Amino acid sequence: MADAYNNRGNVYIVFGEKEKALQEYERALQLDKNHVKALYNRAIVYTMLGEPARAEKAYNQVIGIATDFADAYQNRGLLYEKQGNLEKAGSDYDRVIALAPDRYSAYYNKGNVEVQKGNYQLAAKLYQKALSFGVRDADLYNNYGIAQYSLGDYEAAIGLYNQAIAQLPSYGKAYNNRGLAYMNQKLYDKALADFNQAIILLPDSVACLLNRAELYDKQGNTEAAKQDYNLVLNKDPSYRKSISARYRSAG
Repeated sequence: MADAYNNRGNVYIVFGEKEKALQEYERALQLDKNHVKALYNRAIVYTMLGEPARAEKAYNQVIGIATDFADAYQNRGLLYEKQGNLEKAGSDYDRVIALAPDRYSAYYNKGNVEVQKGNYQLAAKLYQKALSFGVRDADLYNNYGIAQYSLGDYEAAIGLYNQAIAQLPSYGKAYNNRGLAYMNQKLYDKALADFNQAIILLPDSVACLLNRAELYDKQGNTEAAKQDYNLVLNKDPSYRKSISARYRSAG
């Protein structure tokens, strides 16, 4: 009977009825408190409902019963990563890699953690391993590009951003990131084209405007830089202190 409640909960999830799904999982657990699937599904619903503490507790229960449940470790790791607990997230991703070494997402997620920790060489190796599974994912290429950029290999970074854009032509972040790589290579025309495209795709992005303003400064185009800094200040006045003194009064 517990299985029936769990399955009905899954049906509610398909139709977006999260609260009703949660009720069904609770009914399943009333009949079998160690029903791993119901515990796991309940954790997922808690995450969807924005209740990370309850989700973490539920994942802990799952892992306490099923110590080899790779999906539970992966989802708990994502939860920890979102909370900024990179050490716990990395530990969970390591566990996923040990349990499911053929799962590309485990290497990708672990790579993301290492980028955030500043371990770019290790992150690059993890992203390369993820790519070895034949997955062609725009985020994977972009994040691998960030690792290479941070290591100072701008040419490799550009190649990876090219791949990200090929997979997802509307990927504004990849255009912005490629623009930064071009700017560091002093390929200013290419950088400007990328920043322009990034701003079109991400019209609310302050970072893209700041990058283009910096580029205009490097080119000696003071008026264009001033206009972008003004746009930044209009979007977010908190940047006033960080903008060069000669542009502050323009806001």
